[in-house]
Amino acid sequence: MLRSAQQVLALKPDGAVLAGLDIGVVGPHDPGHECAFEVRAFFPGNNGLAEDPVTGSLNAALAQWLIGASLAPAQYIASQGTALSRAGRVHVLQEGDDIWIGGNSVTCIMVERSATVRLDPFSDAAQRTPGRANTYKCS
Repeated sequence: MLRSAQQVLALKPDGAVLAGLDIGVVGPHDPGHECAFEVRAFFPGNNGLAEDPVTGSLNAALAQWLIGASLAPAQYIASQGTALSRAGRVHVLQEGDDIWIGGNSVTCIMVERSATVRLDPFSDAAQRTPGRANTYKCS
C-alpha cells in the first residue's frame, strides 16, 4: 500500500521491468473524499503492460487485507480507473466473514449469436430447418 491516492495515480509502471506480472496497487484518499481508496491493476497485455479500469477480484482481495488489518472500515467505496479517465466505483461491504463487492456497469459491446444444432428429429424441442437435411433449430 502506498501512502496516498496521489502516489497511486502518479505511478508510471515500466512494462519491461514488470513483464509477466499481475500488479495491484492501493492508496488511501484524503479524509472527506467520496472514496476511501484509489486502486490500480496492471497485467500483461497489449504487447507490454495493460491496466484494468475496474477489477472486482483485486478489490475483494484488498478488502480482506485492509479490513482484516483494521486499515479500512467494514464498508467503503474504492475508486479505480481514474488514471484511464474512467470513474470506476467499487462498493465494498463486510458482513460477518464475507466480503461483498458491487457497483454499476455499462455495456459497451453486445453480441448475439444464433446456432443451428443437430437434434433427435423426434424430440419435442426440435423443429426442422427447411432445406437442410437432418438439421433442426431449437426453440
